Amino acid sequence: MARPPPVRSRFAASALRLAAAPLVLVCAAAQCRSEKASAIDDEVVALVNGEALSRAEFEIELARELQSVEPRSPEQIEPYRRALLDTLVDRALLLQAARKANLTAPPEEVDRRVLRISSDYPAEGFDEALAQGKLSMPELRRKTAALLLIEKLFEEHVYPRVAVTEEEIRQYFAEHKQHFQVSEQVRAAQIVVRSLDEAR
Repeated sequence: MARPPPVRSRFAASALRLAAAPLVLVCAAAQCRSEKASAIDDEVVALVNGEALSRAEFEIELARELQSVEPRSPEQIEPYRRALLDTLVDRALLLQAARKANLTAPPEEVDRRVLRISSDYPAEGFDEALAQGKLSMPELRRKTAALLLIEKLFEEHVYPRVAVTEEEIRQYFAEHKQHFQVSEQVRAAQIVVRSLDEAR
């Protein structure tokens, strides 16, 4: 049974869209300019408010995304390319907003988060996971710092503005009742042994 989308994240997503709308318009204007510039500079995949997203970084991220995709025709790759570009542009916009709000991710916070991530793996498993994802430790630290900045931006500047009223919660529940109704369920298990002696 599908779970309903969380109310808070639904409203946070709406708030993000509203907050990012002016930035997207500026980005669209920058994108128009970047199309002209891209003919000149093949090293840039997009410009986000004057900040260049490098083609090299884009291609590395795309290669990571495509690791699990088998036969890769250009038609199969194109949706991944578009989605990745959208993700990188969104991330750049959020990081720009975080910098504008003077948010920082101190090295100690980054270290703690990396340590928490690594603790989910057995001893050598973490290094193997990094190698499998073609990710270096400095790159992981950079990505972790970016993630922390985006989380702080939401915690300090987005979530406080998002107020879900009791009436909105009731309306959401009424519209999605089928997701909250759980039918009777039974869970059974059987243990099979070879002989009666083993069972005792």
